Amino acid sequence: TIIETGTAGDGVTTLDNTSWEIDVRIDDLGESQLQPVVTQARKDGTSIWSIEDETLAPDACEFDNPYEATGSVKVEATKKMTGRDLFAGEFSFRILDENVLDENGQPTVVATGTNDQDGNVAFSEISYTLDDIGTHEYTVVEVKGDTAGVVYDELSWTVITTVSDNGDGTLDVSYVTVSRGD
Repeated sequence: TIIETGTAGDGVTTLDNTSWEIDVRIDDLGESQLQPVVTQARKDGTSIWSIEDETLAPDACEFDNPYEATGSVKVEATKKMTGRDLFAGEFSFRILDENVLDENGQPTVVATGTNDQDGNVAFSEISYTLDDIGTHEYTVVEVKGDTAGVVYDELSWTVITTVSDNGDGTLDVSYVTVSRGD
């Protein structure tokens, strides 16, 4: 009987509980030579191959271990105000994925943030899975408010994130701000 033992970890979420039973016959080839021959293979008690089937024996007993990896990034920005001091939470910002539209046909909001009194903007985390490995381009915009006397910034910034697998259940996620556009 062949089973998988050990513990899950480093991104392997579960061990495979499959049990393989292999029947082996030892043939005497003469001249002190013996040769093992697989005569039957059963997976979890069900025969999947036997020598009578006249098919090739399986090359190996297969075990399936799901692997998952996750990671996230928090984009940071700075808000500047001229003419007066900033107030904490006065300005709101969004990070948009213009390649994925919501049910209203608008770019998907992947993160939001507000400024502190010093102008620092910390966005909510953008989370990733193995399906997201590669690069992602987002647009950062200021949400137009209605404070009297304030002119809201209508320019946008482009942020590119790069997601790669560390091979240990974690994703490496980095970002760069590459341009400011109309």
